[in-house]
Amino acid sequence: MTETKTKRRGHGDDSIFFSAERNRYIGDISVGFRADDRRIRRRVSGHSKQEVRKKASDALAGGGSSEADDAELAAARRIADVIPTGSLPGFAYLRW
Repeated sequence: MTETKTKRRGHGDDSIFFSAERNRYIGDISVGFRADDRRIRRRVSGHSKQEVRKKASDALAGGGSSEADDAELAAARRIADVIPTGSLPGFAYLRW
């Protein structure tokens, strides 16, 4: 009884699958977590698995920031500018 065992994906390899509807490969990647502990996911697509892997690695190298993430960061910086650092207890973490 010889069974061929498929190699398990490593942690952080994310998901690559074929979509018959779109006739292309889809890659779902995780680029981090939001402030409310939800996972930030990005989706890339291509005609081959290799193309999807390259796009996914490029997205991970770029940090995967979106306009929503940038707006959230800009709002946090505006709040940090208004509140004097260290003058209110519990707000010392706002220092940039």
